Amino acid sequence: MLNPAWIDELAEAFWSTVGPGPRPRLEDAISLAAPLFVVRLPRLRPESVNDWLAQHGVAPRLTAEGGRLHGCLLVSRDLGVIFIDGSDPPDEQQFTLAHELAHYLVDYHRPRERARKLLGPAIQPVLDGDRPPTDDERLLAALRDVPLSSYVDLFDYDDLATIRHESDADRLALELLAPSALALPLAAATATLPLVERLTALSSILAERFTLPPAIARHYARRLLAHLHLDSPLPAWLAAAEAG
Repeated sequence: MLNPAWIDELAEAFWSTVGPGPRPRLEDAISLAAPLFVVRLPRLRPESVNDWLAQHGVAPRLTAEGGRLHGCLLVSRDLGVIFIDGSDPPDEQQFTLAHELAHYLVDYHRPRERARKLLGPAIQPVLDGDRPPTDDERLLAALRDVPLSSYVDLFDYDDLATIRHESDADRLALELLAPSALALPLAAATATLPLVERLTALSSILAERFTLPPAIARHYARRLLAHLHLDSPLPAWLAAAEAG
């Protein structure tokens, strides 16, 4: 398998919630399947997010200092907003949208669903921060490795945790936009090309077929081809691919 099973399951669960038939644009799918709103702001920065929140009667949520952002997810009580830099190219905006949706699914929705399944609806006030968990709830959640804390901004994690969360979000974002079930056959179809040409060709195919940013498409192409070459010495193969 290209991905851990839980990534494929989350992507499939999201699209199954959208409904049968041809898949709509991701933004339209979000409006159908997730309690998230998409807001585009020019040259997205923490202060512009805080200004938007203030205009809508919400206290600032982000530290004012900080550089330009491509995207930002704010979520509370099962409702959220995905902020997108509206001045980014369309392919960048789409991948940012998928990346922030992935954070919602992985870091917010999935843990809360596990907690509700384990402890029932009575745990909702704990998840919303309205009361602390009881000792029994805390013990049972710890035994089952189910977090009960409210959503934590990824900027608060240490570097290693942030890298892991960002990597998971990127993988799920790619599975949402360019499912491996469709992408792997495209990679296999380039088998007659020399290695470097194969990587370049597949990158272009993925970028065009799934509207991926060029750098993301090349990264995904590298992963797909490496997966198909598991019988080859992987370090040597990757070195050759990187040379291209």
